[in-house]
Amino acid sequence: MNRIDLAPLIKRANELLFGQRWAEAVQVLRRILIVWPNWTDGSREFTRAMAHMKAPPVVSRLLRQSSWMRPDDDRLHKLAMNTAYRIRNLKDARIAARRMVALDPSNHTALGMIALIATNGKDYCDAEAVHERMKCVLPLTFVDLQAHLFGLLNRGLLSRAEPVARRLLVERPNGDTAVKAMASILSQRRCHEVAYSWCSRLQVLRPDDPEILCANARITLVCRMLGISNRFARRAIVIQPNMGEAYIDLARPSWKREERDVAELALARAVVIEPALALRSRILRLTATRSTFARAFQRNNVSTPV
Repeated sequence: MNRIDLAPLIKRANELLFGQRWAEAVQVLRRILIVWPNWTDGSREFTRAMAHMKAPPVVSRLLRQSSWMRPDDDRLHKLAMNTAYRIRNLKDARIAARRMVALDPSNHTALGMIALIATNGKDYCDAEAVHERMKCVLPLTFVDLQAHLFGLLNRGLLSRAEPVARRLLVERPNGDTAVKAMASILSQRRCHEVAYSWCSRLQVLRPDDPEILCANARITLVCRMLGISNRFARRAIVIQPNMGEAYIDLARPSWKREERDVAELALARAVVIEPALALRSRILRLTATRSTFARAFQRNNVSTPV
């Protein structure tokens, strides 16, 4: 069989691809590529069909090979980028995105992927630089704004994070990401009562989310609403018994209410669930015990020991 004889097979492959019959298209394209291995369009479509068949590792390998055959094919690089990101191969996804940017410096999709990968890798300065570059090309999409907000919060840039969060709220008033960000920003600024109102709003949107309940427990604890903080933490434990953070949030108000047994049990349970919480529980136990002794000395008119 020569290349002239491949015309019917190529036509059949195009029909199958148009009809999204991926498995049959893969079989036909494989026959074509055996005879014509350097056919770049066929390699790309074969890879795309394999991607739809959900064979990401195979697809990732094929894409690396195809990229060398046709380095100026933007569609091929985009497919490589999305496939690599889907299987959490961030290195290959970044390479494909950078190739797209090399072909088109204003490619918003590729720049967004580079920023997202930088945010996932906690390279927040790099992510912000890419976001600034993206804003010069087109307004940031909702997903890009979320990644930008996450980076600003993790760098502690609250004054710059707040307008981004408010912009997200304009686009989606009930978006949990923006509401949670506003609660976090106000809490770090010690506007605890306002932060609690945002957490209450988020709890209406997601009443059974243990993370929201724990956030409410921490904010009400700072506002000295110990009973309410205790109830939030207990409800989070009922919803998700294997959440170590919830037990830590239960121990804090219990220490302040001098319920030592409850606090000790909560800390022990937190360490069993998440051994990484051992240091935090130890610090909490030491600081809480010192505060308990201080209150006892004050009640007996004895000066607090240094």
